[in-house]
Amino acid sequence: MITQEYTYVYATVSVSDGALDTLVLQHFNSESMHLILDEAATRHPKNRIAMILDGAGWFKSSA
Repeated sequence: MITQEYTYVYATVSVSDGALDTLVLQHFNSESMHLILDEAATRHPKNRIAMILDGAGWFKSSA
């Protein structure tokens, strides 16, 4: 029996100065997406942030 474990690295980069932010999490789901959005807002409270997302299900809320 093969067991696989995954680690997900989330990264954002500033197009204006190249600053890199990362998060390392054990899951990729709706809750982790909320965590990433909250973290980006906390780290960059005065900046405008544009995110490009594909149509993955964890980017969408059931609400």
